[in-house]
Amino acid sequence: FSIRIFKEDIKLGLTVTDKYLSFGLYTEDGKRYDPNVDLVGSSKEALSWGMGLFKYYWDRSISPEEYL
Repeated sequence: FSIRIFKEDIKLGLTVTDKYLSFGLYTEDGKRYDPNVDLVGSSKEALSWGMGLFKYYWDRSISPEEYL
């Protein structure tokens, strides 16, 4: 288990497991998460895309120790 910190504001919600992807966005004004526009998938392609997006943010984030 690890925690990472991304210094910029991320306007999306992402959950990726070995069988499931959930990708959601915020409202157009960026003020709140909008569960009505959540994309859900379980295909290999969807999971691969979700893991790629997760890795993108993970690679650009830092550990709490680096943040402090």
